[in-house]
Amino acid sequence: MPRSVLRVLFLLLVFVFVAIAQVTVPLRHIVRKSVVTDILTLTNVDDLFFVGDITIGTPPQTLSIQYDTGSAVLWVTSSKCMSQICSIHRRFDSTQSSTFQSSTMPFNETYGDGSNAYGVLGADTVSFGGINVQNQAFGLAAALNNGFQERQIDGLLGLGVFMANGSALENPAYVEPLESMFNQKLIQERLFSIALHPKSTTSSNGGEVLFGAINPDKFIGNLTYVNVISSRGNQPIFWSIQLDAVAVGNKTIKGGSAIVDTGSSYLYVPQVYWTYFSDALGAFVDNVVGLTWVDCNKANGLNVTYTINGQPFSVTSAYWMAQANDNDGNTQAARLGGNYPPYLDPGLSKYCYAKISVVPGDQWFLSVPFLQYYYAVFDVDKMRIGFAPQVGTGANPINTASSRGPLGLLSLVATAAVMTFITLI
Repeated sequence: MPRSVLRVLFLLLVFVFVAIAQVTVPLRHIVRKSVVTDILTLTNVDDLFFVGDITIGTPPQTLSIQYDTGSAVLWVTSSKCMSQICSIHRRFDSTQSSTFQSSTMPFNETYGDGSNAYGVLGADTVSFGGINVQNQAFGLAAALNNGFQERQIDGLLGLGVFMANGSALENPAYVEPLESMFNQKLIQERLFSIALHPKSTTSSNGGEVLFGAINPDKFIGNLTYVNVISSRGNQPIFWSIQLDAVAVGNKTIKGGSAIVDTGSSYLYVPQVYWTYFSDALGAFVDNVVGLTWVDCNKANGLNVTYTINGQPFSVTSAYWMAQANDNDGNTQAARLGGNYPPYLDPGLSKYCYAKISVVPGDQWFLSVPFLQYYYAVFDVDKMRIGFAPQVGTGANPINTASSRGPLGLLSLVATAAVMTFITLI
């Protein structure tokens, strides 16, 4: 065979090989249709926190709870709660459930905003979006403090602060629902995924939680995974990850540890880096009502970008800034002090309310504004979190090098072979 024909055939063969190798292997789990039907639907409460219904007991009693990756224990308000604040919440009546099991073991949960719930643990059948967990331990709150005055919830599900055996660090005898689901063979993998929808979207609900699976219809592109940081021996205390860097406007700041927290309404910035944000956004914190105000003209259109595992994750100002002169009574600005404090611009034209604030210490928080933009997968088995842009945000897919499987490496080898062959002939 002539040498020139041989060369053409070889090149055609290699180029076909390269083309096949360029096909990306998505970093997604295959979600079976039967699993996706077990979605737990969420309600968005003023873009501040998210709640979803569960049922407890036989016959089932419905309660609305908040989903929080920054804490560890499931609890609901008990019918025995004597605090005045309990009267505005639905309460679980254990005497009306034939499957309830009592105990004298105490629980006491205090959260970052000072809110507190305490009582005793019990166990019963708990249903999460169609997943029925038998003998699930949970707290029955006998008292709540005023921190729950404005929160429209009947309880809270902690989805973090875990140990390898699925128990909580605060109470090793308490087994978390995700572990119970896995032990009872209700899910095949110890992971859960979350999509939080902004109120501004056309979605009919506030988002979803899916236990044991990933919903590929909720995100675009590939998931970028990052390992969870171990903070106590080999046991992570929170869903904490490492940020490579953080940028606001044209200022880039050194990264650090960040807690991924569905229970926090704000993006929190460590005190040591707050000056960069206040300068870029014209921001200051009103400690009287606990709000951050920014110069609308400076902040509008600016992105806050977190670099995670080498990939940039930007959050546009539309997700963390709002006009403060909203008179519908639904914004936090209106609820906590009206449109503006009296010492601000009386023309109601300069300042906007921002869901960004400062926190003591060196910890960043990726919370509701970030998670309304990015779909998140919390993988307990592999101690990692995956992120991808949510459908409907208008974001571009994240191009991750890890999305290319072994074929990607083979394509490089094939390309090198082509160059070598051309050189030789």
